[in-house]
Amino acid sequence: MDRLSQGDVIARSAAAGIAALREEKGISVLAERTAYGRPEFQRAAMGAGLGKLGYYLEKRQDELLDDLAALTRDPNYRTKLGAVDGIVGLENPKGIAQLEKVADTSVLGALRRNARRGIAEIRTKHAERAKRLEQQDELDKLKDETKELKARLTALEARVGASSKRKV
Repeated sequence: MDRLSQGDVIARSAAAGIAALREEKGISVLAERTAYGRPEFQRAAMGAGLGKLGYYLEKRQDELLDDLAALTRDPNYRTKLGAVDGIVGLENPKGIAQLEKVADTSVLGALRRNARRGIAEIRTKHAERAKRLEQQDELDKLKDETKELKARLTALEARVGASSKRKV
């Protein structure tokens, strides 16, 4: 990742690869490369990678959200863009407050636009998850009702079978 390349394409691809591995060890690798003084493209990619990785590591999301929130206050705008992408990548509703802060206070139009889009994306995905959970609950209730009805049907069939044997 420290190999020089045009636009830090190697480091950016490595960050995406580390996020795809879903290993907790990747957090320290990505976080140390967001430090001030690193190349700006690299810092942005590492911030976005932290968010994508954090999506899979739910127990560390609050910590990563704090780190990414700090990056949104960085003087470099590419780092801010990467941090916004990372917060959106977390898909955590707690990140909406930070994105709203960025959307309201940023001078850069691209940053405001990405923050607003991120807010909409997180809200949409959160609503979809809630709807999916509701549908799963309904499905579980229907399964329970089906089991109950099958048990009742079996009991009724047994009664009908027993009464028909008596008549013969």
